[in-house]
Amino acid sequence: MESWGDAGARSGYCLMHMGCRGPATKSNCWDVKWNGGTNWPIGVGHPCIGCVTSHFWDKQAPFYIARDD
Repeated sequence: MESWGDAGARSGYCLMHMGCRGPATKSNCWDVKWNGGTNWPIGVGHPCIGCVTSHFWDKQAPFYIARDD
């Protein structure tokens, strides 16, 4: 997936190029899920922000980078 709404996005491809931090997070969110076992960020098409990473607030911000398009 290279941009929001492209063919890869519609097919559920990896979100790493869109800022997903999942591969570096080393978490089991995909198995445990959030909101009472309902879903997880990747399952709803949102990149992982790495919230279970140690020192998350110090090392993982900013979540989004503003673009001037």
